This record gives sequence, structure tokens and C-alpha cells, in this order.
Amino acid sequence: MFIVLKQDNKRIAELLAIAPRSVLMLRHRFRQKIGMDTELSLENFIEEILETETTKQ
Repeated sequence: MFIVLKQDNKRIAELLAIAPRSVLMLRHRFRQKIGMDTELSLENFIEEILETETTKQ
């Protein structure tokens, strides 16, 4: 949700009370879990999904 809200890694870390490096690891693990190439933008990927969902309705 923080990615959708356009929060950067440092801000996400502050909000979750974790280290910024932990946010990077969470993003990395999420990409692995969904089979996403690490060179692609997670933000763009999520935006595309949201756009697809809104056009279906």
C-alpha cells in the first residue's frame, strides 16, 4: 500500500519502524514471490495492475 501511496523506502521504513535496508529486502522478496524480473519497476507493475482492475469495472 505504501508503494501505491508513492512513499519512498526511507519513509516506508520510518512508518514500519524498520531499517531502510529491510524495506529493500521486502521489495526484493516480493518480486521473487511473484516471479518479477528485478530490473522492472515495482511501482509501474502495481500501477498497471490497478489500471487493469479499474478498467474491468
